[in-house]
Amino acid sequence: MLDLGSIMNKRLLALIFSLALLNVSAQDSKIFKRGEKYFSKGNYVKAQTDFMTLVDAGHLNNDIASYLAKCHLELHKPDMAKDIISRLDSANDFNTYLLAEANYFLEDFATAKRLVELVKDTADIDIGVLKRKINSSLSNYDNSQGYVVQNFGPEINTEDRQYNALMVMNDDFNELLFTTRGFGKGSSDSDGLLYESIYSTTIDSSNNWLHARPLETSQKHENRHDATVQVLGKGTRLISYQDGGLYLSTFKDGVWVKEKNLNLHNYNATDTHCYMSEDESTIIFASDLQSNGHNLDLFMSTKDDSGQWNNPIPIDELNTEYDEDAPFLAGDSTLYFSSRGHGSMGGYDVFKSHYQPKTKTWSKPENLGHPINTVSEDIYFTNEGKLGYLSSTRTGGFGSLDLYRVYLFNKVKLSGYVMDEQNNEPISDVQINLEYDSSYFRSYSDINGRYEMYLPVNKSMKVQFVKDSLNLFEGEYIVKVFFTDENNNEFNFRINYSDTTDNPIAYANLKASQKVKHIKVNVKNSFTASEYELSVPSHMEKSWADSVIMANDYAHEEYLKNLKPKEPIVDETIVVEKQRKTLILYYPTNSFQPTAESTKLLQEFGAKKITGLIEINGHTGVTGNALTNKRLSTRRAQTVFKYLVDQGFDPDSLVYKGYGSDQLLDTRLTTEAHNRNRRTEIIYYE
Repeated sequence: MLDLGSIMNKRLLALIFSLALLNVSAQDSKIFKRGEKYFSKGNYVKAQTDFMTLVDAGHLNNDIASYLAKCHLELHKPDMAKDIISRLDSANDFNTYLLAEANYFLEDFATAKRLVELVKDTADIDIGVLKRKINSSLSNYDNSQGYVVQNFGPEINTEDRQYNALMVMNDDFNELLFTTRGFGKGSSDSDGLLYESIYSTTIDSSNNWLHARPLETSQKHENRHDATVQVLGKGTRLISYQDGGLYLSTFKDGVWVKEKNLNLHNYNATDTHCYMSEDESTIIFASDLQSNGHNLDLFMSTKDDSGQWNNPIPIDELNTEYDEDAPFLAGDSTLYFSSRGHGSMGGYDVFKSHYQPKTKTWSKPENLGHPINTVSEDIYFTNEGKLGYLSSTRTGGFGSLDLYRVYLFNKVKLSGYVMDEQNNEPISDVQINLEYDSSYFRSYSDINGRYEMYLPVNKSMKVQFVKDSLNLFEGEYIVKVFFTDENNNEFNFRINYSDTTDNPIAYANLKASQKVKHIKVNVKNSFTASEYELSVPSHMEKSWADSVIMANDYAHEEYLKNLKPKEPIVDETIVVEKQRKTLILYYPTNSFQPTAESTKLLQEFGAKKITGLIEINGHTGVTGNALTNKRLSTRRAQTVFKYLVDQGFDPDSLVYKGYGSDQLLDTRLTTEAHNRNRRTEIIYYE
């Protein structure tokens, strides 16, 4: 931990002296003093502007860099803090520490760890705190949970602060209220940021958030904070924060009216956030009432018979010497809150706890871990079922605090058919290969063309369709999840298969001009686990994918072993009287169409009036893997079977099967041997 205030007070005279050595003008000295004053009052916006003015004028040294880097860090801009310190010819210990912090917030833990080792541990700089945070973060990130945290995007998030999203609990979970200190409207508070105001938005049919609009209220307020806290009564009641207190409003005739102070206690304190029961008789709230304004704690209170709030009771099991804020009680009775204590990774982390009725205490807080929590500020977490909302300053956002949507799963079950778009017929025995990030897995369509598999949420993935070693089609897809009142996970992949049957080459590949195709999946939102969603932690992703491949390959191999038409009833006496004969057809490499010479032999056989049992056995050479060879040999046998049926043969008298490379005619590894082994044997009686 770095006490910059103490450091800068000690070095202020040296800084003024160093400015004199830089031969700055009286105007520049004035700018510096003003910037230092803004800094001491916590107005990092204006302090940042003044110190950047000095830097732009060429007055950069370690002391100015310390002020400016700290401003950037306080405003959640670690990339800018890193940049300003990197401009120094030689950074002192203070700035080396700040540079380590900047890299830490940018999630470059290796660099942060290396830099912090260069800093001396002093009374002003406690390097042990940052070391512990780095090690804790490394462990949390390595064990990231199987959740999806999705930024709301540029229609909502800006370089200013957007936070505390509240779901309006309708059937589609598609309406939201949130707080902003931006959008370029209104007056600024003493910290240089705009006053808080409430906006609303909805999500469209493509899962995109629409342009936000200010909340309609019966009274317009200037120079006052108005922030979202909680929605009650399915969107008809709203608790908001207004300049140190919590107020209740009602939605009537299209506007919010009748603001009323909750009057939770008689102390001179600031109440920042709360969760109140639907019957408005119990409340859990955050306040600084027992620390004289130094830090926030959580309290609980109930109403007496007259409707007044009883004296608030601190929740000692959850409170620390640091801030606790943003309580939210979910529908499954889990209490979520944010804390800077309990060993958080960065600033605020989200924790959960459960009330123990027998002991009348709360369970030990449990950190929700990455990716909900990061090294940055993570706060205002709410969730209902499998859907949640979060505010975070994490890297990769649009600015300071951003709004995020949280899916408490990262895989969804998809099922449907692989269809031929030409004749709308399902295609059986198609290998479906999926690749995204560094993960890969596959599935197969069954004899009816139906598939079933789990796909990643919000990940661009390459999907390839292969049949009998032929690449039929490949394209880019992304799964978009919508929360509705029922599950709908059916999706049919449509590919042009008919055009490939007479030409054994891949007919289509992904082109740069093709757009990513969206797969829409409807998920019923509830707290109950279901087969439609799956959460796979990042450290288990590879083993999970490998297990999927192994299970699907095994199931498909068993399917191929048993793949044959209805067994015919054979008249044994007729078979005995006839001579067993074998016709062998040969094939080019990786083809299920016989060579020209063998095709002629097949045509001659098809013209004969052969009766009785006919076995059609497909075979391959030893090149290629076992499963591919099994598929190819089966397709060779299937092609002959189909040809003979088309020639008028009774399908009930035909039996076909693929043996892969299990029954080689020639075991030598020569071209001649490979040519002999690529065959189909037609066994008949004549």
